[in-house]
Amino acid sequence: MDILNWLGIKKQNLIRTTLDSPQDLLVLGADVGFQKRGDKYQSYAIPAEDLFKEARPYKIYTALLTQTGINPPVATILDNTIGNIVWTRTSPGIYIGTLIGAFPIEKTFIMAIVGGSGYDTAVLNGGGGEIYNVYRIDNNIITVNNVNGDDQLNNTPVEIRVYN
Repeated sequence: MDILNWLGIKKQNLIRTTLDSPQDLLVLGADVGFQKRGDKYQSYAIPAEDLFKEARPYKIYTALLTQTGINPPVATILDNTIGNIVWTRTSPGIYIGTLIGAFPIEKTFIMAIVGGSGYDTAVLNGGGGEIYNVYRIDNNIITVNNVNGDDQLNNTPVEIRVYN
């Protein structure tokens, strides 16, 4: 956008200083050092929600897990910039979340709500009062173990952060 378009937008009172929605666009300008369409400024726009996600020093996976019978857990995603973690059930109370290369050893942090045990393990008290462990196996796998077996995860919170 050149300066004349910007002045037209300002004259029509279309410039706001507050966000009404995460989808609002933020417009940033830069001096590109050469003339383009009558001035040397280039404008860039990004949705506010994308800018805030990019500003974090980590990727995040926040979900509520529910598991019944011999089925794998179903995740209700609250926030996810890590990618599509695929959940499977390996045996009663043991569930694997897989995403290739997503969990590097010295960059993965699992939020502990109630205490913890081990380097990268969180012992949590979930939404339904269940006790479970969440820990990193390797760069590709996160495990959720419920000490009481199947049918215990009921909107159980899991949060994983992977730092840049």
